[in-house]
Amino acid sequence: MDVKKKQVNIIISTNSETHVGDGALEHIILGSSLAMPELLDDDIDGELVPVPAPSEDDEDELFSEPPKGGAGVGAPDNGRMVVSVLGELSCDGGVTCLRYSESELTNMGNSVTFLSFREPGEITMVREGNARTTLCFNDKKQRRIGCYNNSFFPVEVAVITERFKNELTFERGGRIDVKYTVELKGIPVENTRIRISVKPI
Repeated sequence: MDVKKKQVNIIISTNSETHVGDGALEHIILGSSLAMPELLDDDIDGELVPVPAPSEDDEDELFSEPPKGGAGVGAPDNGRMVVSVLGELSCDGGVTCLRYSESELTNMGNSVTFLSFREPGEITMVREGNARTTLCFNDKKQRRIGCYNNSFFPVEVAVITERFKNELTFERGGRIDVKYTVELKGIPVENTRIRISVKPI
């Protein structure tokens, strides 16, 4: 079966709280409040354009039409950051995958993020490159084991899904809304909510 692929516009809103006073673990934590995905390929041209941070009660503001052909970043607002980026959506043997590249402006430069699932009730996030991460989220709100792998050593963490909504399809695009806690040795180190809107170009 042939792999189906299409370019998509993506808006990503993250709201993250890190429970580390001295910042020592920020390099192994997802850092989603700092994430700023860039364009996938050199042949995709575009300029940075402002994207306003949404209000908590107005999801329509978050999922408004992203700018075509470019990427944008909104200033953090109470821990929230919104980015707009071009990405790739694919379907291969029943597995749907959303792909985008990370920015050199974060600790995750030269990294690529994949969100993939076969069944809509469970999503695996894999980040490859300099910042290697594997996390799994599910609608049963079960605890899953994940891994952060920095430049020195891999770190095993627990991921507890608190909110899960996945309406993404290859044909129509759609939305993902996940709220989760990351624990290190039983201690919560990060609470994150990530909302993603995907629209085919």
